[in-house]
Amino acid sequence: MFSTKLIHPNQEIEYEIAHSPVRALKHSYGSNLRRAKSLDLPRDAFERRVSEETFRSLKEHLKRFEEENNEDGEEKDEHSSSSEDDDEERRDEEEDEISLAGNARRRLRRNSSRKSSNRSDERRDGKHHRRAPQTSSSSSKSRRKKYRFPLASLIDFRKLGRHKRYADLTMSRPLMRGWLHCLLASVGYPILLYNNKSEWFRVHPRTFWLMMCTLVPYTCSTFLHFIPWKSRFAHDVALSADFLGISFGFTSHTVLFSGDLFQGTEARVAVCATSILFFMQILAFRQKQTCVMKYMRRERFLIFAFNIVLLMITETKYIHGVSWKTNVAIQFTSKFLSPFYFVYCTRMDCKRRSPMTIPGVWCAHENWHLMIFANHLMQIYAMIRL
Repeated sequence: MFSTKLIHPNQEIEYEIAHSPVRALKHSYGSNLRRAKSLDLPRDAFERRVSEETFRSLKEHLKRFEEENNEDGEEKDEHSSSSEDDDEERRDEEEDEISLAGNARRRLRRNSSRKSSNRSDERRDGKHHRRAPQTSSSSSKSRRKKYRFPLASLIDFRKLGRHKRYADLTMSRPLMRGWLHCLLASVGYPILLYNNKSEWFRVHPRTFWLMMCTLVPYTCSTFLHFIPWKSRFAHDVALSADFLGISFGFTSHTVLFSGDLFQGTEARVAVCATSILFFMQILAFRQKQTCVMKYMRRERFLIFAFNIVLLMITETKYIHGVSWKTNVAIQFTSKFLSPFYFVYCTRMDCKRRSPMTIPGVWCAHENWHLMIFANHLMQIYAMIRL
């Protein structure tokens, strides 16, 4: 039926191609490997080349077989037509077998290539990724990993009080910033609450609330300077709380030195100024053009200056008659020295260098905090004298 003309480079499978193409493919696999070694080609490239040549040769055989059947069909009788039909059916079956064998061979080639790529990756890493049997200790560790502390996503507890930059990545932080405020807040509240009703700690209620309100700015400053926030939003919230804590400190002192919220005009105006600052901080989070630090910065400084003036008037009115020396010391420290030192040496965009600083450990901002702490001690002393 088939001609003996050489159509494939491998002459050993010529007879098998003529009778059974499927058997020829199976037999040619070993000979193809030997041929690949002799040609010194990669295995994948050689198999692709041999499969293309085999398919091309089988296609030529089928074309020649159809041409011969068409020429002989005109001269043959009914028996020959029936034999042609049988031959066509047999040919269709052989074509189906060839396609199935080719598909299986492609699947084997894909699987072998995937396995080889995985092995090469493992060799490159130097370790075989094998899952160790899960023991009771490993299961307990996996359970512990699932339940994390909710604040761990916001606070880096490993760098508590030791971080070098804030979460906004615009300002550097010296090592000792926030330690004084954290110490005062963590020690002051327990002492005041525990000894409030004791016999030896007998102070006026106004003095007690002055101490409690004085610790509020220190607490807000601790949240900003001592805690290493991971997210920018948490840092901005702490920054806004620090601004509000400063204004609350001025306002609370004005109210407490006045004696009553509705007794003095300065106290009512100070409460209104702090309320305006609160709404300004809400608006700072509603917009996205500028950061919280620079949003309405001049207006914020004006509110702080207004709070300082109101407190100065109130303190002079009530302290000067008791002890004018204490009043002068308080006004000079809190109303002149610390504001001018902040503007010229401490603010964010200041370029002047301050004395008594250690780079990376102690800066001008810490000197300003000490001035405020000394002023608060003098204010508590003046409230006790009233």
